[in-house]
Amino acid sequence: MSPSPGRPRDQRVTDAALDATRELLVEVGYAGLTWELVARRARTSKTALHRRWPNRAALVLDAAFGQVRPDDVVETGDVARDLVALVRALE
Repeated sequence: MSPSPGRPRDQRVTDAALDATRELLVEVGYAGLTWELVARRARTSKTALHRRWPNRAALVLDAAFGQVRPDDVVETGDVARDLVALVRALE
């Protein structure tokens, strides 16, 4: 697969958007979270956000769990234990 055309995405914008999303989730909750609020808080544009995430749910999922790699949590067959391991991986 060839690299995508254009310049690479600025990781600082991605990081600022994820930080803004986490902060806003605490302040206004999922229902109150909008692209406009995230863009304003991250000091970027809604277009920049839409280039990175197809929808609000994907943005929130990435903000909440994006730093967890699949190898961080091993499925044991015990859902409760697996969820505890997932939460610990987020710390």
